[in-house]
Amino acid sequence: PRRGAFLATILGFLGVMNAAVICNDLRWFDLFWGTTTLFSFLLIGHPRTDEAMRAARLALIINTGGGLALLAGARLMQHYYGTYLLMDIPAGDAAGIALLPLALISVAAFTKSAQLPFQSWLLGAMVAPTPVSALLHSSTMVNLGAFLALRITSSFQGEVLFSAVIALIGGLSFLITSILAMTQSNSKRVLAYSTIGNLGLIFMCAGIGTPLALAAGMVLLLYHAVSKALLFLAVGVVQDERGTEDIEDMHGLRKDLPVVTLAIFIGIATLVLPPFGMFVSKWLISEAVIIYPALAFLLAVGFASLVVYYFKWLGVLLAATSGTSRRLRDDPTRRAYRWVLGGLSAGAVAASVLVGPISHYLIAPFVAREFALPGLTDSLSLFTSGGEVQAFVL
Repeated sequence: PRRGAFLATILGFLGVMNAAVICNDLRWFDLFWGTTTLFSFLLIGHPRTDEAMRAARLALIINTGGGLALLAGARLMQHYYGTYLLMDIPAGDAAGIALLPLALISVAAFTKSAQLPFQSWLLGAMVAPTPVSALLHSSTMVNLGAFLALRITSSFQGEVLFSAVIALIGGLSFLITSILAMTQSNSKRVLAYSTIGNLGLIFMCAGIGTPLALAAGMVLLLYHAVSKALLFLAVGVVQDERGTEDIEDMHGLRKDLPVVTLAIFIGIATLVLPPFGMFVSKWLISEAVIIYPALAFLLAVGFASLVVYYFKWLGVLLAATSGTSRRLRDDPTRRAYRWVLGGLSAGAVAASVLVGPISHYLIAPFVAREFALPGLTDSLSLFTSGGEVQAFVL
């Protein structure tokens, strides 16, 4: 219902999101940050049910609190560092009370990315229409907090306690939401917990702050967005065709909706299996945390939990059923759905094939601006402290 208003709001959101990620001045950044919160409120509440309005209000309250923290952090940044520009924050020189601006900015990032203890708004936001979940609440708006953390990570390196708190909050968010996701049967809630957890991994990378960790966080930011958007849209198609979002009701889906099943399979595979980009990023994160036993433990248990809930979902999808399975070309799903799912599936796979060039041309220049980077290349290899690894061989 009210498609015109819905599409206008989506279009407005895309505009301010693009504006936010190219901002260097925190005053403008805060303006666009707050506007994404407004659009999120409007889109979550679009169905106008009581549940949707409650969820929209909760999202508005928590994210507005984060926006106020960002505003205060920007003002204090000008006071202590003499600048509003992100690129002008002194690298690693802050100490004591001068860390307060960075602390407030980090709190804002936690609220936008729904990290513990602010995760409740994102779980409630799953009542929004599927395109909102796929665009705002998995691949763009919630990434804005993690994006901000990556941009300021060089500024708090050297402050061991501050960095450790950032990394620990991210690691705990990953571990706890991964465990909670195993208890869920609603597919959108599983994806919401997974989103919070993967964003937690990016915060962990920002806290660790080594060149390898920063590169891993950026790879994860990119590949997670594509795969998670694909999964949310595929779940929306299942809801449209079968009237359910429950994973248990997807038993034997491959027989009736092979295109949608293939899209979910590709989405999950690109999130957890080698040699796809998400696996590469998580392998890089494992390399980065190996010297921190506590973080390594959180990572190991979280990865195990993640594999459990995604493979349980795959088992339901691919379970053998009686009767003849449809061929892909005979799938009754609407043509528009097939084109969108097919395009995103192809994009997720193609991006993984190009992980070497993407790392070299997109990620390495950013990391090298802050750190001496030992080894992302334009070939299909990754260089680490342990030597060269061929992505395809892996």
